Amino acid sequence: MKIGIDAGGTKTTGILYKQTQKVDEYTGEMGNPIVNFDLAVSNVMQVIETLLSKNRLSYSDISSISIGMAGAGTLLSELNATFKHKIQCRFTVDSDLKMSHIATFKNNDGNLFIAGTGSSLLSRKNGQFVQKGGWGHILGDEGSGYWLGKEILKAYIHYIDFSESPLDFMELVPTLKKRFPDRSSIIQTVYSKPKTEVAKLATLYTSFEENQFLQSLAIQAGRDIAKTLLSCNEDTDVVVAFEGSVIQKNAFVFNSFINEIKSAQKNVQVVSSRPANESVFYL
Repeated sequence: MKIGIDAGGTKTTGILYKQTQKVDEYTGEMGNPIVNFDLAVSNVMQVIETLLSKNRLSYSDISSISIGMAGAGTLLSELNATFKHKIQCRFTVDSDLKMSHIATFKNNDGNLFIAGTGSSLLSRKNGQFVQKGGWGHILGDEGSGYWLGKEILKAYIHYIDFSESPLDFMELVPTLKKRFPDRSSIIQTVYSKPKTEVAKLATLYTSFEENQFLQSLAIQAGRDIAKTLLSCNEDTDVVVAFEGSVIQKNAFVFNSFINEIKSAQKNVQVVSSRPANESVFYL
């Protein structure tokens, strides 16, 4: 039996497999070690141990555990050392992006782009991984839900300070006033609350599909995603899998991405992505 873990910024999902069949699933709290190393490790262990206890299993019944964690790329040595003292069977830990890539392309070449709260591309060619983006909400994350939310808030702040607004931004003001009734609510959301609170503003697209200001941001997001993908793919044919609601659920973002790819005279094939916890089958 095997256990696959997908640990993100808001939740950690573990799946127990018998061969290739899902036996049980359990979801716990956040698993990003950059946000809180000890808490993330504790939450991952809680998911693993819950799956074991629920199914009356011990580590001797588990052949391997794969752990994909958001933000793990810079902390792999620390994570391996920590889990080595806690997990009593063979395990592999890496970034959720890399684990999802392995699961999606079955440990072969391809491109995986995540455009959710943050944004990042992991490309593999001739067996070598290259990452683009993933610099976080302060330095980058263009094309992400956070980037979209930040741009909406910046326009709203400009409206508050100067009574100026681009395109038909005024259509959004009543809704934004309800969410952010004063300056402190904006400041607290950006500087004190989880990044997902800013990224949630990207959902305004579902209520204001015809808003030109939102459409312009979505078009730019699609262009940024395409630019990142093209930066490490020189071949005419490009295979990519997407994760994240920004690229999967916003038609303006996706269509802008496609148009940018076509303008570069490339052919793109979009394939379905697989979650990080399925990497356990290919490691």
